Amino acid sequence: RIRFFGTNICQRLVVPTHEEADVLVERLAAEGYNSVRFHQFEKFIMDWSTNDTISFNKVNLDRFHYFYAKLREKGMYITTDVYASRPVKPGDGIVECRESTDDGFRKVLHFFSDSAMANWKEYARRVFTMKNPYTGMSMAEDPALFALNLDNEAPLYAIWKSKPALLPLISAQYEQWLKKKNLYTPELAAERGKMFQNFLAERQNSVMNEEMRFMKEELGVKAIITNLNNVESPSVQPFRDMLPLLDQHIYHDHPSFPLNRWQPPVAFKQNSDIAGYAKSMRGCMPVRIPGKPMIITEINYCYPNQFRSEMGAIAGAYSALQDWDGLYRFCYEFRRANIFQPQAPGSFSSFSDPISTLTERIIWFLFVRGDVTPAGNAPLCYTWDSELYGEPFPAEFARLGLIGRIGSVPAASGAEGVVKVNTGAPGWLSRLPAEFRKAAEQFSGKAPVTSLTGEITLDPVKVCLRVVSPRSEVLTFRDGSASGKFLKVTGANDFVTVSVHSLDGKPLPESRELLLFHLTDSLASGIRFQSPSRELMLKDGAFPMLVARGKADVSLAVSGDGWRVDSLNADGSVLAPVEVRAENDGIASVSYTHLRAHETVLDL
Repeated sequence: RIRFFGTNICQRLVVPTHEEADVLVERLAAEGYNSVRFHQFEKFIMDWSTNDTISFNKVNLDRFHYFYAKLREKGMYITTDVYASRPVKPGDGIVECRESTDDGFRKVLHFFSDSAMANWKEYARRVFTMKNPYTGMSMAEDPALFALNLDNEAPLYAIWKSKPALLPLISAQYEQWLKKKNLYTPELAAERGKMFQNFLAERQNSVMNEEMRFMKEELGVKAIITNLNNVESPSVQPFRDMLPLLDQHIYHDHPSFPLNRWQPPVAFKQNSDIAGYAKSMRGCMPVRIPGKPMIITEINYCYPNQFRSEMGAIAGAYSALQDWDGLYRFCYEFRRANIFQPQAPGSFSSFSDPISTLTERIIWFLFVRGDVTPAGNAPLCYTWDSELYGEPFPAEFARLGLIGRIGSVPAASGAEGVVKVNTGAPGWLSRLPAEFRKAAEQFSGKAPVTSLTGEITLDPVKVCLRVVSPRSEVLTFRDGSASGKFLKVTGANDFVTVSVHSLDGKPLPESRELLLFHLTDSLASGIRFQSPSRELMLKDGAFPMLVARGKADVSLAVSGDGWRVDSLNADGSVLAPVEVRAENDGIASVSYTHLRAHETVLDL
């Protein structure tokens, strides 16, 4: 069994020089990743001097192939998309759209245009069947490419009306579809109700089936095919049920742009996911269909959200509880230059943000090493039937994923080993298994809830998440104090994440080498907000990053004596000793006021 832990390599970063690739691969491996997702790479291997989007820049293509090969040499698995961000040029020969710089046009076009689908196929043929000179094989035949998404974030229900210029094309095809079925009336052709959804469903079904057939039968792609990696709605589940692998995206405090996209001012909610019963994390838990693996190829608690250190405990613990198969941070970085001359992070880049970087170490222990135990219950499954697009999974059901394993199945399914739940039936909550029924009552009163494994407790009112397992403990909370069995924190003066992990694999009380993280917040130098609430960022600032001063007394119930405590640099080297004192039940920091950034990571 493998759990994938990766990051997204995006845009200009997919084509580093050979020398840059050598350095980057070593760093990615050192950071604990065993997989990488190449995202939005199409435009950066394209030859922009040609009149089409299916010709390639020789220099950048060589760089991409070299980088891919070096990652492979490090034992990393690769995943990517056939389509994510390719524009339309006249030489592509798409009848219904001669040219567009809007990447989103293709998402809609290939559902309704034979020429757009032909171009999709030709691009896939060229990219996935060309030989990589550094591996000696194509991506199609390479087992290192373990998963392949067809079209990034493109469920037809969600995107059909996203491009107004294409609505006449869709209307014309809908009319033809009605006439073919002898259902046409002007009134029905104008409606966008259940019949129109049936039309879209047929298009989604036929196009996705054809894409899968083409990739597998004509190109011989060995990778597991997936698709439909966003939109948490039961209406999309019948199409996901056609796939051998499920994929989703998770974001907390995703930025919005009041004026110009991707430019300041940038708006944020500055809220904690813990305070909302982990709404961002639990939202896609019902998407899981028992028996199918599930990966999250984009996840981020976005900078500069002041609570983003909670991602370590939330993502690490609940992914393990649900027994998912992969997590991929979005993203490592977008630009080559920013790796070697670090800049202030954007909302998504983790490379230069110390809080984002260190939360991933916590995720590695909880999820990849498996310190948090998967729930052992038969999955509680929402039953889907014929929901209209836009109907979400009920929040009352999704919250149950904080207790144990959940998912969804067709209402008519005879699946064994699951507990089917019809949330449309009156009183469905009262018919849940006892432990889930109790949890539902706790949710209604905003009370703390504990997982069936006993290892994860979330308190939305106190904004506190406790993860207590034999080899790791994590305390994420706001002000005051919190404690596990081995770890105790008092006197915290702000929102904080403190965690401790056994490095020798032994239970914490028996371990003789421990790693401790104390995470607060970080911001770029010179960043400016409209107000202290930080809900509107006016200027994104510059490097270096500034780490917030935190104050907390940390106690560990260690055994034995002779303990030495050192603060660590980001590369793991020793920076300085930290003074500690012995207590009756372990050790505690004497002057652990986190006044210096180097006291963020400690080795004991």
